[in-house]
Amino acid sequence: MNTLNQSSKLKLLWPVIIIFSLALIFIFFYQFFMGYLTWVFPVNDRQLPSQNEAVMTPGMQISLHNSFGPIIIKAGNGLKRFFIFDGQTRSIEMHPRIKPYYGNYGLYFAGPGFHWLPVNGIVRCVTIEGDLNFASLGEALNWLKQKPAEIARMYRNDGLSVWISKRDGTLGVDIFQIYINGRKPQKLDGADDQSIQVNAVTPIPNTTKTALFDPSFVEDMNP
Repeated sequence: MNTLNQSSKLKLLWPVIIIFSLALIFIFFYQFFMGYLTWVFPVNDRQLPSQNEAVMTPGMQISLHNSFGPIIIKAGNGLKRFFIFDGQTRSIEMHPRIKPYYGNYGLYFAGPGFHWLPVNGIVRCVTIEGDLNFASLGEALNWLKQKPAEIARMYRNDGLSVWISKRDGTLGVDIFQIYINGRKPQKLDGADDQSIQVNAVTPIPNTTKTALFDPSFVEDMNP
């Protein structure tokens, strides 16, 4: 009789076990596709497509010193980027743009979900990278002196510009190489070469074929 009772109880439990298991599988895949579990899996380093442009060359390292403390950004061999801050290293793989962004086909990472283990509250990264080709020096300086989210852009005389933000659990990083009519500038008003240090085997190109900066561009949700 006890054996029959135990068997009956197991039969009653099986639907509960199956439903619970299916729920766990659903939650796992939902979290994965939404980006919340990407920190569990290795970050890829695909090659940069020929039609896209990256500011950072393979192995390049950019060291920054600003109000958020020292931050180091390193490039892998392709689309991978490492961010070293607050004594920890985190990484992402950039996505090539399929539509022009202010004229360029650069790279982006939209920061899906909480894809990093926390670093002092930072659990995700939103970053963009590309060339900006302005028609005049004045137009370039007007853009460089803007303050997204009330945070000033850092930039060098050779046109390398970096913007960093830490807020709401997100590390925001914008990396742009400024060109004037297809060529790197030599001097920019307000530039601080000491705040951005670059270590690279292959330097950023002196020229670009990127289309001129389009001030009428409106960003959408499909880069």
